[in-house]
Amino acid sequence: MKTIVVALLLVIVGFGMANGQYKINKTKYDYSTWTYEEGDPYNPVTCGVLSIIPGVGQMVAHEFGRGAAFFGGAVGCFLSSYIGFAVAYGGNEPLGGALMIVSFAGVAAIDIWSIVDATRVAKVNNLAWRDKNKTGLSLQIEPYILPIQTYGSTKTQVGLSLVVNF
Repeated sequence: MKTIVVALLLVIVGFGMANGQYKINKTKYDYSTWTYEEGDPYNPVTCGVLSIIPGVGQMVAHEFGRGAAFFGGAVGCFLSSYIGFAVAYGGNEPLGGALMIVSFAGVAAIDIWSIVDATRVAKVNNLAWRDKNKTGLSLQIEPYILPIQTYGSTKTQVGLSLVVNF
């Protein structure tokens, strides 16, 4: 049993080190500048909804270590609330009740924090992915019609605009 737990922890930490770039990416990219673009690999709404179970949204956004930390914190708070229930049922109601309330508040705080964090992680990782997988050239050609007024008369100017990004 101990071997399985250690192997599972090594896999989680290994995946976290291999893909966990959020710590670096958050210094380079501002999540508030993210807008949806076709081809983004991580959907922030999906990651946020999945983080109702703390940590799952982070894992979907390939931040396995971060997701495991959120999940572990939530499980720890649940275990603490169970201990509080056992203490209260064993005869020490004030201490057990207080432990249960604090533990459930901790679970709620971790859950809300996990949802907000998962959306931010998805947005930042999308921005980093776009930067890493940028195409070499983007061309946009758009027609335009521009009315110009000169000395009481109106003339219409028609043309094409060309935008080149590389």
